[in-house]
This record gives sequence, structure tokens and C-alpha cells, in this order.
Amino acid sequence: MVSGRQPVLRFFHDYAIEAAQDAGIVEISTNGGSIWEVIPDSLIFRNGYPRPVIYLTFSMPNLRGFSGTSGKYVPSYVNLSKYIGQQIQVRFRYGSNTDGNGPIRSQGWSIDDIEFMDLVNYDGEVCLTTAEGDKVCSKAPSKGTLVEPGTITTSTRDLQGQARIAIYPNPTGDRINVQLDGLPAGKAQAMLLSTEGRILQTQEMSNRNADSRLLAFDLSSLPAGIYLMQIKGEGLNRVEKVVKYR
Repeated sequence: MVSGRQPVLRFFHDYAIEAAQDAGIVEISTNGGSIWEVIPDSLIFRNGYPRPVIYLTFSMPNLRGFSGTSGKYVPSYVNLSKYIGQQIQVRFRYGSNTDGNGPIRSQGWSIDDIEFMDLVNYDGEVCLTTAEGDKVCSKAPSKGTLVEPGTITTSTRDLQGQARIAIYPNPTGDRINVQLDGLPAGKAQAMLLSTEGRILQTQEMSNRNADSRLLAFDLSSLPAGIYLMQIKGEGLNRVEKVVKYR
């Protein structure tokens, strides 16, 4: 069942096929597969269908599809918000025109890393005001920066084969925790930085005090966006990206 604040289907794909003649489309069913509908380009908010497809390929008028050459694996994102609360099935359908006039060989359409997710994104707005008082604002296209699901879980890494650092939850709202186990001799600093390198908060941890190995940073006064967490100490220097989404 589709749920979440911003439910999204994300998949990576690569295609090299005869433009407008051969194509791939994505279809969805809400009744167990009895009826399938083409997911329209209006719901694909990043790397959507690039061009129209001729009628003979799928026997559908006014159809757009993945056709031509992508050049590499690209991610496409489908907004599933209109299907919240419904059971859905999704399929990838490939069609080829049989007139025999296309290229003898083509790569076809390859699909990988299909995932349903509750999207986390941030898209800042920039506004310019002239001396005359005119104001123009612009937002980042295609929902701005998208946070991949692999970064939503706790970030845990080995440091110099000894220490392990965990930063969680990430993305976060008002609070981020930094935990360091196996700290080398001496003290370490955890610094929250802006993307310009400005120090916003600093805390110290020591291998002599177990309580100091778990630090909590209050982000409630900071605007949504990207920040950096830098851990520095004897024999270690690690920087991790932190995403604040509200």
C-alpha cells in the first residue's frame, strides 16, 4: 500500500533505441493487474519521457516514452502521492516498431535499482529585489536536491581501522547525535559546520569518559539545508554530510 508524506518510485535505467519508433513506458495498476494505465510524464518529476512515440509502437495515441539514447544510467522519479492508500502494481513495458527500417542492432532498455521510498528533499528559494522594488524569486527545479535512501539510515564508518563513528538520525529535524567508539588516545572534537566552513557548534569527546562519546547537537534554531559534521582528533579527521529537512 502506498503511504508516506512524499511516496516516490525511483529507478535507474539506460536506453539506446530507435528514437520515436521504439520506446519504454511505465504502467501502473490499482486493481490487481486487471487494468493498466501509463504513468503520465506529468508524474515523472526528474528524467521523464524525452519524446513522443509513434502510434504503431503501442497502438496508443499521443504517447510519450523513454526513447532515443540516455547516454548512461539515469535516475527517474515518479510521484505516487495520488495513489496514497491504494495497493498498486507497477510494470515496465517495452515496445518496438516492426517496420524493419530501424537500426540492425541497438542496446535496448536496461533497468536497475528499483525502489519505492518516502522522499526527503530540500529545495531552497532565491529571491532578488531591485532598487525599484521589483522582486523575482526562483526555486530549484525537479524538487531540488533529493536525499537518497541510503543516507537516511545511521551513518557508520570505520576510522583508521579502530574508531567507528555514527551520525544519526540523518536526515533529521531538530537533533543529531554523534557517537564514536574505539576513540584513539586523547580527545576529539565534533564540529557542526555550514557548507561555507563556518563553525556553528563544537563539542569535545574523550576516551576517558564513556558518556562523552555520545554527543547531541541541537539543530532547532537552524534553517533546513545541508550541513557538515567534522570529527577531528589524534589520527582521525572525518567529515560527514548532515541534512536538516525542516
